Amino acid sequence: MAIKGFEILLWFLIIPLAAGNLPVFETGKEKDWFVRMADALICGYVLLFAVFELLALPLIFTRQSFAVLKYSYEILVCVQALTSLFCQFVQSTDTCQFFFRQLICF
Repeated sequence: MAIKGFEILLWFLIIPLAAGNLPVFETGKEKDWFVRMADALICGYVLLFAVFELLALPLIFTRQSFAVLKYSYEILVCVQALTSLFCQFVQSTDTCQFFFRQLICF
């Protein structure tokens, strides 16, 4: 029962917040933390829905199994959330930002 509660918390709060941070963390003006979290949550849900639609339609038309859709969606969403968290970490740390820019510009 506790595992199911953790999964609900993960997929309905943590993953959308992490995925929604990617478009929200560079809005340009300072906001209240509650408004920023609400923006990130809404953007996260919209991004997750868009990713699901872009992934589901080709798999439905090619008659793939639901398991293929489920596992590929989970992998894609986790990669998206981790990328968002990594980009936010790079933006917040000056030394990490310097090394990341050197890596890209190299």
